[in-house]
Amino acid sequence: MKTAAQCLGAAVRLEIAAQDLYTELSGNFFHEPYLRELFRRLADEEGQHALRIRMLSRHQGNAPWTPEVLERAVTSLNSAEAALAGLKKELSVPAARLNGVMVLRRVGEVETQFNAIHAEDLAKSLDPTVQQLFKSLAEQDIKHRDLIQAAMTRAVA
Repeated sequence: MKTAAQCLGAAVRLEIAAQDLYTELSGNFFHEPYLRELFRRLADEEGQHALRIRMLSRHQGNAPWTPEVLERAVTSLNSAEAALAGLKKELSVPAARLNGVMVLRRVGEVETQFNAIHAEDLAKSLDPTVQQLFKSLAEQDIKHRDLIQAAMTRAVA
């Protein structure tokens, strides 16, 4: 049986994996300041997400979540982590071969998946503190998608 601590640990791993991806992309787009700064900002925010979840886990790691909610959340988190690893591998080509619009489209898809996990799976905890944190993270995911969409518009202009 899954525990809240395991679920929150999986959430932290996902945020760190996203932070690593965005950090790498920031370096890959060193020649495009707008994209470099966008990816640096996203990396910083994913790092903050991980920190907030770690802090929550210290206080809520033994929170009573229903087995169904835990199982669904952990399954979603593991799936997203695998998808993120696949994306990182897909984007591990020489920087000169990366197409900014394609990369933005793909990371936009990742942020959509994160939003679904935060809003639909993790925010379903019975604990109001957990709900509040993951609703907040879901709102930030929407802002990330908006930033990515604005960058795509700028890139094709």
